[in-house]
Amino acid sequence: MTPDVEAAVAEAFHAEWGRVVATLVRLTGDWDLAEECAQDAFTTALERWPRDGIPRRPGAWLTTVARRRAVDRTRRARLGESKTREVAVMAAGSDDVDAASGKGVEVAGERGDEGFAFAGLHLGDLAGVEDDAADHLNV
Repeated sequence: MTPDVEAAVAEAFHAEWGRVVATLVRLTGDWDLAEECAQDAFTTALERWPRDGIPRRPGAWLTTVARRRAVDRTRRARLGESKTREVAVMAAGSDDVDAASGKGVEVAGERGDEGFAFAGLHLGDLAGVEDDAADHLNV
């Protein structure tokens, strides 16, 4: 790593760390996530700035990278939770109640001799999940 990149990252850290973290806390409401994503942004800067050059506005670059990382992690977590619920619903019998939502599960039908059952939730059951995530991200 060149001394000018090292100096630019150190200067950006001292000048921008608080702003980047504050922006992410405002965006996500989660201090831990904000700090982790800010750290990731600085790590990315150490990897990319020697190759791509120091950006004209390092603080804006760092904030953008950190914000995108936070949005990606939140989406990934939301998708993981959704898939976990989906698997739980599929594993449940037709008379069972979905423990996560407290709502009944419908078996839509069977296909062929395999006995494959399609378990579906009403779309309204999951509508609040996206709204909660959007509110959490202030999107």
